[in-house]
This record gives sequence, structure tokens and C-alpha cells, in this order.
Amino acid sequence: MKEAQNGLTNRQSLILRTVVESYIENGEPVGSKFLCECGRFTCSSATIRNEMAELEALGYLEQPHTSSGRVPTELGYRFYVDSLLESYNSTASDVERIKSALKEKRAELDQILTQASRLASSLTNYTGLAVRPGQGHGAFCRYEAICLSSRSLLLVMINPDGSAKTRNLRTDVDITKEDADTLARTLNSCIVGLSASEVTLPLMMRMEEMCAPASHLVSMAVKCIYETAIEKNDGDVRIDGVNRLLEYPEYSDTESIAGLLGLGDSKNALLDLVKESEELGGEAGDDVKILIGSENRLDALGSSALVFKTVKRGGRVVGAVGVIGPRRMKYQNVISMVDSLANGINELIGDDMLLPTADTERNNGNE
Repeated sequence: MKEAQNGLTNRQSLILRTVVESYIENGEPVGSKFLCECGRFTCSSATIRNEMAELEALGYLEQPHTSSGRVPTELGYRFYVDSLLESYNSTASDVERIKSALKEKRAELDQILTQASRLASSLTNYTGLAVRPGQGHGAFCRYEAICLSSRSLLLVMINPDGSAKTRNLRTDVDITKEDADTLARTLNSCIVGLSASEVTLPLMMRMEEMCAPASHLVSMAVKCIYETAIEKNDGDVRIDGVNRLLEYPEYSDTESIAGLLGLGDSKNALLDLVKESEELGGEAGDDVKILIGSENRLDALGSSALVFKTVKRGGRVVGAVGVIGPRRMKYQNVISMVDSLANGINELIGDDMLLPTADTERNNGNE
């Protein structure tokens, strides 16, 4: 018999895939009688029983009860999803549905990720997940100033990864669009790439000269930039549709669902998973990730599977979207959906697009 991946024969691989798919669909242990009658095999029932016993000995299957059929182990699920990753596709209609649903939220990455989490949950009937890693604000790479009224302007501070912070500045003196444009040019000319501590008094005086007659805007803007640059941003995790998992028998006990409800307390661990994906780099870092059971190192997900993919802009990870569900989730559908969802976000946040965060606007200056 020809050998397939992981040292299994082609027949053993087919048996294992059939057991996993049947268990995912029905949630019931799979016996040799079902395999004999499913139409995929031409060998005898005795041969199938022997192959299942071998798969159990190798750690791919387990038998919950002596008289029952067999169910996949974590290793069995791992074999299955690895084989799925070799080839999967999304239909054009699925991709367009995702893009259309995201389009209205394209102005702010935080809102896009929140919408993506809800979409992931509704499209799969599992729990949706969106992660936004912490962003450092040591030095901004570009500034924009937008005149909102005769006495207020919006200051936009863009990070190297394309994300942005916005602040509303109010003045006691009338300002014009030309004043805002002059302020933006001055900031971009003088302090791009500088940390807050590098903005000296002589530099500020030179900037005030360049901004005359709206020189009063310089001190307001620099104060705002300094306060924003030193803000701590540890990242965020959005979880939607935990209640959907109540439909699955794996979460019928109080302990399992309580662990999932407490996932918010595991924010740092989830952020670390995304960080590890970023550190992979290259093509490996762009793949859909599947962590089954104990592979994810989170106690709350010990009986679950986590499927996610990072979102990148300018080659840097700015977020991740995914799904949490039972180990017997419909991996083929989930992998395809998560891949399409992440790719759809990547298209929406092209390199020429600003990504202000949803919770950053506040008033500065004189009210």
C-alpha cells in the first residue's frame, strides 16, 4: 500500500479523514460498519477494523467506550487540517459578501476588525475573534491637519505601520484652511521621525516662525503630539458570539462555557499568539493558523480549536481575525472563510489609506 503523509498509507489517510469528517458532522463515534457502508472503501470490514486499530495505536484515533466507535484525537485533527491547508478555495460569492459587509467600515481599522469578528461568528456559527496588537507611538512618520471650523482643527498623527491617532484642537483665535495646511507642512518638515524628547525649544521657535501668522498652533500641536506619543497602548481583543457555542455538546458543562466567557481575561495570551505569528515572517507568517486543543496553551481553549490569520499593512501585522469553535469544527469552511476575511481586510486597508483607531478622538486645547 502506497505511503501517504506522516507515514500513513493512503487507505489509512482516507479512513482517518472519513472518521474526522463524520464526527465533525454528527458528533457521534464512528465505527467500522459506517465506513464499510459509506461507499469510499472496497476492502473488507476486517481490514477496516485492523486499520482503525492501527490508527488508534498511532495516536490518531481513540475509543471513548469499549463498545463504541472511534473519535479523532488532537493528532487526528492536526493531520486532517494539515491536509486541508494544502488546498482550499473560497467561492467568488463568499469573497464579495465579505468585502461588501466590510466596505462601510473602511475608515477605521478598529471598526473593521470589530465588524470582521461579528462576520466570522455569523458566517461560521462559532465564536468570532479579532485582535489588534499594541502599537508604539515613539515617533510619527507623517502629520495632517484638517480645518473643521473657524476655531478647531483635526490633527492626524500617522504611525510607521499606517495606523493613526487623531485629536481635535480648539483655539481662541480664528484659523483658516491655509493655517492648517501650513501647520501640517511645518510638522512634516521639522519633527517627522523625532521622539517627543527630541523636540527642543529652539526647534519649536523655528516652527513658530514657519507657521506665522498662526504660530500659536505650534505649541498646541506639539503638546498634543507629546501626550499622544507617551500613551500606553497594550492592544485589544474583540470576541463575538460566545453564546453560539452553547449549541454544541462540547460546551454543555458550566466549566467549559465559563472559561470561554472569561477569554477577555486572556487578552495578553491572545496578543502573544498574534505576535508569534508576526515573528514567523515570510510566507509562513501569512498562512492561516490552526491551533487545536492544548496547542494554543490557553486553558479556556483546551477543548476548542482556534483558527486565525493576521492582517498586514506595509508588511507589518496590524491585526488578526479568526474563529474559536469545538475541535470538531468544519475546518474546510472555516479555513476558507478566515482566509477570505483577512484578505478582504488587507485589500480595504491598502498602503495609501490611513487607519485611525476608533477610540482616539478627544478634545485638546481650549474648550
